[in-house]
Amino acid sequence: MEIPRISSVNGKSLGIILVLFILLVIVTSVFSTKYWIHNNSSVQSPDDDSVDIAATQTFAIVNYSRFRLGLDNISGDASPPTPSITLLPYEGINEINLTIYRLRSSSSNAIYRSREFRSESLSFTLERIIGFGLPRITNIVTTGEIEANVSSVSSFRLIINDIQGGIYEPRKF
Repeated sequence: MEIPRISSVNGKSLGIILVLFILLVIVTSVFSTKYWIHNNSSVQSPDDDSVDIAATQTFAIVNYSRFRLGLDNISGDASPPTPSITLLPYEGINEINLTIYRLRSSSSNAIYRSREFRSESLSFTLERIIGFGLPRITNIVTTGEIEANVSSVSSFRLIINDIQGGIYEPRKF
């Protein structure tokens, strides 16, 4: 008895057809999974801002004054400061992350107040305006015996000093 054979297909071309078929199945399953994820009601829709997020920019708020400052309010596109909401005196540091969007501007307003003497306060804005380059610190306002300036070392650092003590900023090597 003779085994039937397909005369026009040899082993090599059959292997190529099999590999192409497997690739087709893989590609089809990948695209159909993406379609299902985007159309599933439990997943956020493309209209949500999370699709627009490009990055975050970390700003350092450094307190060289003698006052312990606490965060009273933060609003907008920034996360609460880390490691805590309190800026300790003499080199206390908070880091605030501003969310950067691809398609729109980002901004956040923050207000710190002295925990010992309520007359000392600091407010500022973290912002990135589309078309105007890097994020920056603007609208810096202080009251009482403190002053604040953007660092000469990094435009992402806000330095707080006592007014009568002069500007103290350790040198970075």
